[in-house]
Parts: sequence; structure tokens; C-alpha cells
Amino acid sequence: MTKQQQISKDDYITEDELSALWGIKKNTLQKWRSNGVGPVYIKRVGRVVYHKAALVDYERNNCFQGSDSRVSPDVADKFINGSALTTTRR
Repeated sequence: MTKQQQISKDDYITEDELSALWGIKKNTLQKWRSNGVGPVYIKRVGRVVYHKAALVDYERNNCFQGSDSRVSPDVADKFINGSALTTTRR
């Protein structure tokens, strides 16, 4: 496994961290998982974690302008770059 392929804990955020970041209740994330909607997640030894890259993809594909007008991923990138998910945690 190359250094680039190694998994780092900094690549993931917990359910609590995502809940705080997006300003939603943990219960909402749990309901989304139960209903098969929301961002992709990984279950590790009973704990749910989210890969930051998957969350950025989810945000890119769920950006809207107006109530039903989805914006292209290229336009969404302008808003997502620099967000808490795309910056390195220290």
C-alpha cells in the first residue's frame, strides 16, 4: 500500500461532527441512513463515520438555486471549496 493509499483518521468525520457541521440532529442522519438517503457512510465496529470526500461529492450533487433548480457540480464547486470538509483538520 502506497503512502497515498493509506487510510488516515483525518479523512473521516464522526456522526457527531457531521451533525454539528451541517447543523442537523444526529437523529436526522440516523433516519437518512435507515431510509437509504443522505451521504454514504461506513460502519466501523458499531460506529458510523463519513469519508470527507464522499461528503463533498454529496454536497456537490445536492446544491440548488431556488426550490427545484439543481446547479451543476462545476458551479457547486465554487461554493464548496474552502468549506470545513475540504480543509484539513488540525
